[in-house]
This record gives sequence, C-alpha cells and structure tokens, in this order.
Amino acid sequence: MFNYRDIFWLLNGISLRFLNPAYYVFKYQCTQLPQPKIYNQDYWELSFFQNYPLEYDENKQRFYYSAKLDKKLYVIGWNNKIASQTTKWGVTKKEVDRYYDNILYATTTTYAYPYHTLGLGWGSRNGFEFGFKEKEITCYDLDQK
Repeated sequence: MFNYRDIFWLLNGISLRFLNPAYYVFKYQCTQLPQPKIYNQDYWELSFFQNYPLEYDENKQRFYYSAKLDKKLYVIGWNNKIASQTTKWGVTKKEVDRYYDNILYATTTTYAYPYHTLGLGWGSRNGFEFGFKEKEITCYDLDQK
C-alpha cells in the first residue's frame, strides 16, 4: 500500500494548469499575437546574440562589432521596459519596449500565465518540505515545445 512519502513523490512538481480554463485562453491569445513593431531594423536583427561571436574590450565588457553599423554593440546596452496589464482571466498582457543605448528599436507583445505547482523539497531544518510554488509560462515558452 502507499504511504504518505510515496504520494508526495508522485505529486512532486505536478501542475493543475491544464484544468484551468484561463490556461486555454492564454494559449489562444498566444496564437493571436500581433507582429512586432520594428522601428530600427538593424538593431532588431542584431538583438539576438546567439549567432554572433562576442569579444571582450579592455574593460572586460562583452561586445559584438557590427560592420553594418560600424559600431561596437555591448551586451549590457540592451534594455527592456515592460508595461503589463492583467486580463479578467488572470492572464498578463505584456508590452515590451526594446532599447539599445536608449534608442527604441522595437515593441513586442506577449502574454504570461501564472500557475502553481505542488512541490516537494529537502529543507535544512525539518527534512522534507511540501508546498506550492508559483511559476509563470509565456508565449515564448509555448513556442519552445
């Protein structure tokens, strides 16, 4: 027969978001996202550093040299300003203004869905700890699956 430890291990990390209708509203809203508003195409194309070789300057700051812009683009120069608004379903709509060196180059829209999981962990004082953990999933996370 199962004892309480077996049940805790079975429930560890379980999420009930699939039972919540707001999750399906969130998934639908992610399919209806508007296209990004791009104000500076050069910065938009360079804003994703995954494919660019990064170098270090004399102050040990990472940068990418853009021949197209004839300029060093530092990793620490990229900033986002987020304006968020919660809908009646509890889904958060986020308008993200993307900046490089205080130059607005794009505005994107995404949605976020907060949910709770049942968690089991090991505490330093009491041994096992059981509780709820709050997490958030975004449209970007859905695209990665």
